[in-house]
Amino acid sequence: IERKDMTEVMVGTVASPSLRNEGWKTLQSLFLNKSESVKISKFVSCSRVDPEIWASEGYTVVSSTKTNFGRAHAITKLVDHFKESNFDWLLLLDSDAFPFAPDWFRICTSMMESRGKFGAAVIRHENFENTPSPCVFFVNRAILKLGLAFDAVESINPLGDTVEDITVTSPQIRDSLVPLIRTNKINYHPLFGGTYGRMFYHHGAGNMGSDLTRVATSGMCDHFIPSKGHSKIEESMFARVQDTPKEYLNELINGIPLSA
Repeated sequence: IERKDMTEVMVGTVASPSLRNEGWKTLQSLFLNKSESVKISKFVSCSRVDPEIWASEGYTVVSSTKTNFGRAHAITKLVDHFKESNFDWLLLLDSDAFPFAPDWFRICTSMMESRGKFGAAVIRHENFENTPSPCVFFVNRAILKLGLAFDAVESINPLGDTVEDITVTSPQIRDSLVPLIRTNKINYHPLFGGTYGRMFYHHGAGNMGSDLTRVATSGMCDHFIPSKGHSKIEESMFARVQDTPKEYLNELINGIPLSA
C-alpha cells in the first residue's frame, strides 16, 4: 500500500545488447516492486537495445542510442535525469542486479546514518576492484553538491595491474559511500552470483563474456576452475536465478536449500 508521504526513489538501469534482457527486466522489476516503505520509479538508458523491451515492464526510457557510446555515457544520462528531477534518492543498477531484501531502503539508510555517509555502493574486491561499482549505487540528492559523475578511472588493482573501471569520478563522493561487501554463505563462483550487504544480487557476468572477466583472466582461479570453465558455471547459475529465484537466492544467502 502506497502512502502519499512515502519516499520516492528513482531507479536507473543501463541496458546493453543481450539475449537476456527479457529475463533480467522481468526479474529486476519483480523484486523492485516488492520494496517496502518507498515508492519506486523505474528508468532505463538503452544502448543498442530495443527500448520497448524495458518500457513494456514500466520503465521510462531516458535515453536510447543505436551507437554504443559506452557504459559511462549511458549512466550519465540517468544521472542527468536525476539532477533535473524532484527525487531525493537515486539507485543505479546494472540490468542483472536487483534488491532481494524488501526492506533494503531502511537497511541502507540506517547503515549510512551510522557512518555519517551520503550513499552506499558495491565494491567488488573479488574481481580485484578497489573502486565503487555502478552495478549497485545508492545515493541521496545531497551528494550532488560534490559533483556526481561517472567515467573510466585508472587505478592500480590489488594484483598490481593498471586498470580502468567505470566508477564515480569524485574522490570526495567515493569517501562518502558505505561499501557494500559480498555476503554470500554459498559461492558457486568467485564473482558471479554475488549478494551484497545481504540486500542486493548482482549476477556479474558482464557483456564481455564470462570467460573474459578480470577474475577469469587473472589466472588466480586456474587451479580450481579451467580457463574456459567459467562460462559453464555462469550459465548454470543464470538458469537457476531465472527459473527458481527464491530457492536459488535462499541458498546463496542462507547456505541451505529452501526445503531444508
